[in-house]
Amino acid sequence: MTTAIAPDLGHLAFLVHTTLGTGPRAELKRLDPQRAATWPAIFWRLYSEHIEPRLGSEATSEPVQRTWATVLGSLALLKTGDVHPGSALARVGYSELRLNRLLSARDERLLDEFRAAVRFLAAKKSAVDWPQFALLILHDPDSHTGDGVRRHLAGAYYRTLAAKD
Repeated sequence: MTTAIAPDLGHLAFLVHTTLGTGPRAELKRLDPQRAATWPAIFWRLYSEHIEPRLGSEATSEPVQRTWATVLGSLALLKTGDVHPGSALARVGYSELRLNRLLSARDERLLDEFRAAVRFLAAKKSAVDWPQFALLILHDPDSHTGDGVRRHLAGAYYRTLAAKD
């Protein structure tokens, strides 16, 4: 897990959604963060050109690479928009149990829960503020910033639920 958020997430979203063809985007969608053998050339190109130079020595760490594989693979699945991810999850009926699992997960489990949430949102054709959502897995859950990201996501989720009632 990385705490360096130097790469511009908005720019990465732009690259994936507007400059990549359907073939490379489909390859990213099929990427399995737990199996580096499934990481396509487009992942490595984006990683080496836009992520690695900004992360420095931490870029060669296996957990960091798996996290960014999750980010890029998930980004290819989910449309970007201006809706806070917590609000988007509440609007599409993501259960409180699933939300709790997502917010309390650590390490590899966090990557799995994040991808499940992304697939849920994508299936509902929801668009979210992608950079805001990616922060959930880019910050250590036990750091001050990671804790703040989780509290903010939970707050947006429950405010949206309350407004629906």
